Amino acid sequence: MLPKPIRKYFDIRGRVPFPDMYKAIEDADFFLPLFDPENKEHDRYLTQGTSGSFQLIYGFLKPCLIQKKFAEAYNFNVNNSIVYEKNVNLYDSMVTAINMTQVEYKAMQDSLSLLVKSIEKESKENLDNIFNKV
Repeated sequence: MLPKPIRKYFDIRGRVPFPDMYKAIEDADFFLPLFDPENKEHDRYLTQGTSGSFQLIYGFLKPCLIQKKFAEAYNFNVNNSIVYEKNVNLYDSMVTAINMTQVEYKAMQDSLSLLVKSIEKESKENLDNIFNKV
């Protein structure tokens, strides 16, 4: 349960159809992937799998609140996201997000956009390398 002072800033949803989910993300300011460094099952996102959360963050340019271990694995940093060290720091990160100015938020989105462009460039280079070897 979210602490009472910040509840009004959250719209918690369960499973929703994709069009509804995309609309909710468009309307949101931040994305909370909620990966838990203490949950060994979440380690798969560091080694052998990925999450649609990351593609949604990149695609909608929504800064995320993300734990440091997972942030580092996906090139999120303090310039493009709100990175917290331990789970107990998540609340303070939420307060930081709520109190962020529009200028700070826009700078974070701009930095996230640069990350997305970098990923796109690397992906195209990888595809070129694969197809040029065929």
